[in-house]
Amino acid sequence: MKHTDQLWGGILDEVALDVNAQTLTLFVTVTHGQSSVRHELRMFGVNELHFVNAIPSQWDYAEVTELRFERDTVSGPWRFEIVLWSEDASITGLCSSATMDGAEQT
Repeated sequence: MKHTDQLWGGILDEVALDVNAQTLTLFVTVTHGQSSVRHELRMFGVNELHFVNAIPSQWDYAEVTELRFERDTVSGPWRFEIVLWSEDASITGLCSSATMDGAEQT
């Protein structure tokens, strides 16, 4: 998806799951020098969601180390993977579409 690479290295501030609406919203703050921007990544039609963590103890914050979207098939759902710190912690799932800061991602 376009523009999600700019979230790499950002801080995951908040995760909101709306089971009724089947949406997952991530708020990620990215800092460049002295300025910070808080982005909203919203996934719609979420029908699969997994959180895996094999990193021991509690974290002070969660870094978005990598974020990837890819089509499961040509016109099928989007498969997403958000790596937190390392391959030992991630949020993965399937969604039908996504927006970043209100703009549809393709």
